[in-house]
Amino acid sequence: MELKHRRVHIAGSANLNCDPVKLKYGHELIALLSSTLLKRDVSLCAQVGKEPMHSMEQNTSTIFDWTIIRCVCEYIEGPTYALRKTDILPFTTVTTEKTVTHIPDTRTALWQTLVGKTCVDILSHPQHWTAGAIRRNRIAAVGDILFLVSGGEGVEHLAQLYLAQRKPVVAFDLDLGASTEPGIGRSVAINKVIASNPELYLSVKKAETIGALWANISAHDGTRPIQDVVQGVLSLLEALAPPTAFCVRLLNPTSTNFQDVDDFFARIVNPVVQEMDYKLVVSPQSPNESRWMNEQIFRGIHDSELVIVDLTDERPNCLIELGYALGRDRRLLVCAKEGTKLPFDIDKIECFFWSPTIGQDKTDSSFREFVKRNMIQAPLVPMITLF
Repeated sequence: MELKHRRVHIAGSANLNCDPVKLKYGHELIALLSSTLLKRDVSLCAQVGKEPMHSMEQNTSTIFDWTIIRCVCEYIEGPTYALRKTDILPFTTVTTEKTVTHIPDTRTALWQTLVGKTCVDILSHPQHWTAGAIRRNRIAAVGDILFLVSGGEGVEHLAQLYLAQRKPVVAFDLDLGASTEPGIGRSVAINKVIASNPELYLSVKKAETIGALWANISAHDGTRPIQDVVQGVLSLLEALAPPTAFCVRLLNPTSTNFQDVDDFFARIVNPVVQEMDYKLVVSPQSPNESRWMNEQIFRGIHDSELVIVDLTDERPNCLIELGYALGRDRRLLVCAKEGTKLPFDIDKIECFFWSPTIGQDKTDSSFREFVKRNMIQAPLVPMITLF
């Protein structure tokens, strides 16, 4: 998987009375991982807010968010930031009026550095909804890969959100407990579950390598050299298969609009999607693995991280498939040839109207801006959860 353009979400916590030596190891691991990923043009995702401290080591936090933010600030103030080759900002988060007031005085300067240099994507969310589950849902909607360190029910909730969207989850075997509950950190249990059947949870380019790749990310509960763990993580990430972009579009060659649609995808859509390192799937051109074609299409939408729907010709089946993608809260790009009459208001669902008479350079530039805006859009209907 190409890491450029990806959003990597890091989450976890430690018990207030955990082994302080292992806790420092956890911070060093997250710091090296964060710095390494930033140099590969990713955007790191984390929460912003309070910073509880270890009961005996008052300078050591039991969460990792501010370690991540410190690494982002060091990165944007360093020489490599000017060489960044992606449009996504280096940090992505969700804030509320409440969480911002929880930022410690000692961390205010870090936060102001990110905001002042416009190096942070602050995702939209329903006003006055401050529950942690709501914020986790919002970040999980735009995150590409999830890393977990110990933690409690929040870590488990995030794992479920990412796995439900067929996104990779990497859980470390470093047991620090959790800040909100006693017992073993939940990422340790998640690590064991994935290790028992890694091919079920992670898609790699060579399936036979997944067992060794997963074993090579082990921290051996804080006894393995951190550089070796991070190198193992990079090997795993580079071996991951690219996510899927599923295309719903006109495929009937007898339609008068077919050639224009085909040209638009060949000249504009396909190159942009491939640059973002998505595997492009156009059904029913893909191999039929289901008894019924409609089952194949819905499964393709269900399992894809990005869905592109072109509504030229206003075909009912495309509208049904668009509705399914919306219901699944998929990253969604809606487009249509100029003159298409959409059967819904586009104030909530932005549509890219293209014209075969407009030059390729202008269309390409406009489409790239459209993609940039819509890859981090909030779900059409916010998810409601009880915890």
